[in-house]
Amino acid sequence: MPRHGKHRKHAHKSSGGHSSSKRAPSTTTTSSSSEQEYSEPEAENTPIQVTPSFLFSVNRQELNEDPEEGGIPPNQQIDPNTLLWSPPAYRAGFGQQRPGTMYRWHDGQVSRATDAPNGAGLTLFKAVTMFYCNPFNQFVVTDGDVRFRDLPGSPAPQDRWYPLCFHHLDKVSYLDFAGEYTYLAGNKAGFIRGLGLDSYKNQEDNAPRAGGLAGNLAMLIGLIAFSCRTGDLDRVLIDDKAWRYHEWRGHDRRHGRRDARGLFVTVYLDPRNPDGSTDLVLREIEYRKGALLS
Repeated sequence: MPRHGKHRKHAHKSSGGHSSSKRAPSTTTTSSSSEQEYSEPEAENTPIQVTPSFLFSVNRQELNEDPEEGGIPPNQQIDPNTLLWSPPAYRAGFGQQRPGTMYRWHDGQVSRATDAPNGAGLTLFKAVTMFYCNPFNQFVVTDGDVRFRDLPGSPAPQDRWYPLCFHHLDKVSYLDFAGEYTYLAGNKAGFIRGLGLDSYKNQEDNAPRAGGLAGNLAMLIGLIAFSCRTGDLDRVLIDDKAWRYHEWRGHDRRHGRRDARGLFVTVYLDPRNPDGSTDLVLREIEYRKGALLS
């Protein structure tokens, strides 16, 4: 399992302010900040009430392990020190993606986005490639689509595979490449086991009950997708309603955390909701409105 120290931190620059209260069914736009700036929100005199929404999809990312096709054999991805597999650092190691269904998250409810089935013409908000490596290294993630670049020499956070990292604020754990911690803000919450995060629990003797997850939307959706097999994601989201109204209700389907499984997760602005689906609004719900899943 991942080697998490009790006070282990990543010396990265942090990325956005947070709010501690649980969110009402609508959100309010306030000040803008980039994901590289981590500060408390500044109040505005005349906030605009909006209902947030976004679209998302989860594609299966294949590996290219055939040298005759220019791929990278799996034995070249084994760390000689740990004898554990890790994803390729070069684009040649990746094959095709198998497209997934497009979904709409609207103020806490998930439905199929039948008006945008293939993502054509949509405005991208965020994208990550995530892998579940093995029970020891578990999740790693990098920004964007790894099929179109080599990680070495790319700018951060596209330069390497990052472990899951979090900012902490009032018991909520905010997923972020620049997160200060490699463990959650608390423990003993039901979503932890359901999303395969047992090894990321806070091990402090006086650790509080975890308040939930927020932060990078694509990472959060990736964790949900890894909670089941590829063919079951639609049932988990639509039939089971496992993620609804900022709550992880869970499901009884087989988890999808198998060695070397890769996903490409994209989040788009919702063209049907131009006021409630902007970069500013989505950054607000990522880092300033409390838990998106608890």
